[in-house]
Amino acid sequence: EKIEIAYENYKESLKHIIRDKKCKAKDFRYLEVTYGEAMTYLFLQAKEQKEMVDDLKIFQRFMEENKELKRKRNDLYQITRIMTEPNDLYNLDKSLKSYGDYSIMREQTFEEIVEHFIQSNEKDVMAALDEEYMCKNVRNPSVQRKRKDKNE
Repeated sequence: EKIEIAYENYKESLKHIIRDKKCKAKDFRYLEVTYGEAMTYLFLQAKEQKEMVDDLKIFQRFMEENKELKRKRNDLYQITRIMTEPNDLYNLDKSLKSYGDYSIMREQTFEEIVEHFIQSNEKDVMAALDEEYMCKNVRNPSVQRKRKDKNE
């Protein structure tokens, strides 16, 4: 729900920029923060899932050590096995790595994680706004002429 709200705010801000045909620094910052918040919620969801799976693995080992309990509650044991499938654990770890250094991020505050996502995407945004980048990548003839004139 929080991700949806952040995304809706992001879309509304983009509509405002498109409608007004201008983007002020505060609009740009709002987009960055909203994006950072949405990514933070996704990370926190994955973090919660990782913590739950880690607890389930401990519980699973406990049940394996207590054969009688395992026999009586085989249904519960099977559920823990399903939730700790190696492929699923691999995919979860892979997802967490895509967000950044999990060992550091799991200890950070919400605001610190938001800032992490803002900074991790800032280089791509700044590259796209760089005039040299635009001259190299935009196929508009007037931009290409400017590039050609600059090189001569």
